[in-house]
Amino acid sequence: AARAAGAAYTDPQEREQALSTALNGADASGFSFQNGGNPLSSTDGGQVQFNGKSVSSSMVSDVLRRISVAAGGKVVSVTSGDRSYVPRGGSRTSLHLQKRAADFYVQGMSLSALYSLLKSKFTEIFPAGHGFEVIFHGPNTVTGGPHMHIGHRSSNQMKWMRENGSYQRDSGPQHGQQ
Repeated sequence: AARAAGAAYTDPQEREQALSTALNGADASGFSFQNGGNPLSSTDGGQVQFNGKSVSSSMVSDVLRRISVAAGGKVVSVTSGDRSYVPRGGSRTSLHLQKRAADFYVQGMSLSALYSLLKSKFTEIFPAGHGFEVIFHGPNTVTGGPHMHIGHRSSNQMKWMRENGSYQRDSGPQHGQQ
């Protein structure tokens, strides 16, 4: 039986196909999908709790699921996704405004441990040929509170940063490095 658009899907491509069909074949790229807080589960153990936040980018949703798998099946909890406004401390060029970013944490894992995991399991989490920005917003963040941020970049290069009152570039793995 076919599922209605907006139902919980385990595969981001299946979700986008359902949305496209529901929109009578119209381009679904600008459509904001609300998961409604239902976990996005997968047979490989990845779980993402969207908490009513919209994450339109299937690439970002897939990376969140991969993070859960890399963390041993722990739940990834989204705190912010697509945005149409710039919050206090936020950037006017944020990928959130382009519907290509999410802020999150992993239940039962410190942000420091999560940042280390993103680097150590880089090839399992981030698909080759795609660039992401990873920002570790620490306890003295100028944003709403400590969290991890990932955004799907138009470049195929990774961008690693730490923000704890000010932004600093950080070294991190890139695809194609040995």
